[in-house]
Amino acid sequence: MKTRILSSYLDSTTYEQTYASMMNFLSESKMPGYITVINAHTVVESVLNPDFGKIINEGFMALPDGRPLSVIARWKGDQNMARVFGPTLMEKILDWGQKKQIRHFCI
Repeated sequence: MKTRILSSYLDSTTYEQTYASMMNFLSESKMPGYITVINAHTVVESVLNPDFGKIINEGFMALPDGRPLSVIARWKGDQNMARVFGPTLMEKILDWGQKKQIRHFCI
């Protein structure tokens, strides 16, 4: 489920659901993709700069890395949205990937 906040569409997910979606995308898609981890500042910037907003919305996932975004999403009726903290997500992805012998590249 995606929730719109201003001009950004955020995914309602948990760390585990994000990883499962990512693994599914990697196994089924032949196209490259990216995940954005956004906060309130990023959402405002996407309104001020539509090209930046396009980058956010065209990614594989846009995750709420900020408590204000998850609170606003709940006000809008998305009771499942929780904060997905970027550094914690990265740590979990590296850990889970290591267990499955997946290589990671940071660019």
